[in-house]
Amino acid sequence: MTHKFRWLVGFALLAGATAPLAVFTTSQAGSSSPATVLLKQAVRPPGSKLLVNVPFAMKQQAGVPSVGPVFAAHEYVQVPLNTRQLTAFLESHLPSGSTLGSTGTAFDKRNYSDLEISFPVSGPRVYLKIIEETWTARTATSSWLRIDADVAQVGTRTSTETIEGPSKAIVTGYATTTFQNGSQGPSSITITGAPLGTVISTFDALPLGPTNSCMEEIEPFTMTVTLANGANVRVTEIECGGHVVLVKTGTTQYYLSDNNCTLLAAIVNVLPPGGSVATRNALSACEQ
Repeated sequence: MTHKFRWLVGFALLAGATAPLAVFTTSQAGSSSPATVLLKQAVRPPGSKLLVNVPFAMKQQAGVPSVGPVFAAHEYVQVPLNTRQLTAFLESHLPSGSTLGSTGTAFDKRNYSDLEISFPVSGPRVYLKIIEETWTARTATSSWLRIDADVAQVGTRTSTETIEGPSKAIVTGYATTTFQNGSQGPSSITITGAPLGTVISTFDALPLGPTNSCMEEIEPFTMTVTLANGANVRVTEIECGGHVVLVKTGTTQYYLSDNNCTLLAAIVNVLPPGGSVATRNALSACEQ
């Protein structure tokens, strides 16, 4: 699995907004943080010099990924190559097992260039590993290079991060889902007993997942669970490049991962037959 996500699943008590992504820098996470370990894999040209005093021209960065929590580390390097030579070196000397992603140049007064290197990840705890490199000319024969390493890694799920005491749930699938018009043509069913138990146990078996943020989302299904104490819990799957479950209870929220599409499959199994075409198509796409 690469850093591209395919699905999100949102689970929330009915209130509140999404919290910002958590970002842990090297100083916060320590020298043995996942990002620091990843940073060491970046290939630097021979003769490169690690800088302690950061050039003003290199204080910008590529930006924090839209998935977290993120462990971040970076360093600044003076390289004895001009920008053209440095570009050729970086693109031809990728770390072992990595893949060259996007590249580009910002044509302002300094003409910054950049590239992104991605590493394979498998979860259920690590969801993103990338190195982003940005460089610009220092002299006619040398360059400044900034190297950023970002790792989205989550902890272990606790017993409190489950649905306790469900009495019933209203599950809703949709006929159509688009970025422009959202989810339309709802078809709902109330489940109790064994079907409810299957859906909840599937949900409770999911591991923690990363946060994510998307400007546009699709919701293949929603589910409102009524607990024995009368509280309502809303579960929403969101198509946003990954299999992630947003969990919110009061002021606390966390995310779960549904990379194997097990929750979506459990939902499809309890929907009324013949309808909810978009929800069923979402499962088919997820399984591909």
